[in-house]
Amino acid sequence: MHLLERDVLRLLSQIPYLTIGKQASAKTFITAMVRDGEELNAILMQFPEVQYEPLDQHYELLKCMGALSEELVSDLCTDYTWCGVVWAAWLVALAPAPQYRAHLASAHAGVSRHNQWLVELALGEIDSTTWQPDIELQALVQRLRTLLSRISPPKIALRRVPNAQQLALAEVERQKVVSAYHSGGLDATLTELKRSQAVGGDYGTTIWQWDQNQSPHTP
Repeated sequence: MHLLERDVLRLLSQIPYLTIGKQASAKTFITAMVRDGEELNAILMQFPEVQYEPLDQHYELLKCMGALSEELVSDLCTDYTWCGVVWAAWLVALAPAPQYRAHLASAHAGVSRHNQWLVELALGEIDSTTWQPDIELQALVQRLRTLLSRISPPKIALRRVPNAQQLALAEVERQKVVSAYHSGGLDATLTELKRSQAVGGDYGTTIWQWDQNQSPHTP
């Protein structure tokens, strides 16, 4: 596993894997997303400054696009059961790239036949081939991808799983915070916490910070 599980789950918590995992319900879901995205495109284009509840799922996907990487796809395909494979295939279908192919291809056999269709569709999008089982559904996915591609996704960093050296450093810093509390009370603790966070390095904007900083404005 490359990325912190709690960050990955926070990122994907609003993506309905049960709905998108089955072809019939996914088609209904994507049809509605395309309809709403096209009808409300003027509002959608104002993300993130303006956010409107009927477009919430579009916003969630844009956040995912901002965090999408080969490491995320790899982790989802190997460490998050069939749910992770569904999530990975959905994101890759909307942002296909060659580096994701091997991960999805390897995961294909490990999921139920009810979910394999989405992996096959995502692989078809990577290869730019027609997905014969439902050409209409593939076209809907492509329309949704076009809608989302017009908007710059937020740059969101998913923190990496710390190595042994980083864990050791974190324990040293934790002990310093504890000592500051015992010796100087709350003020000393807060000062030490700020120093400790600075020592930890800059991850960029994490998914937690992004969610906390958003104050949606309804048009």
